[in-house]
Amino acid sequence: MSSSPSEIRLTLEPARRFEAIDVTKRVEAEAGDLLARHQKAFYTSLHTTAGYLHHSLSARLHHRSDRLDLFFNAFRALFPPNGAYHHDQLHLRTELSRSSSVRSSLGTATRT
Repeated sequence: MSSSPSEIRLTLEPARRFEAIDVTKRVEAEAGDLLARHQKAFYTSLHTTAGYLHHSLSARLHHRSDRLDLFFNAFRALFPPNGAYHHDQLHLRTELSRSSSVRSSLGTATRT
């Protein structure tokens, strides 16, 4: 038996620069057993630096926050916050048009 697609919109506001948020628990809090009615879920974010862990990675980490911390700490060691990253050098960005006014706000580029 197939079910009709469902949609829910959540506003997630992290308390710090990096935060792992259990979206499934948030959906349950907002919409009850909505996810139980479906075999698969599709998540998307309007924020370019937000991301979702693939279920297989989360399973390999046993869904434990201490293991998630170890996993992400390895990336933070390789790519520390406030590093001299090429994509932050807005004057070198060729995908932005000349007519676009670009400004940097907390390390993110916005076009006006």
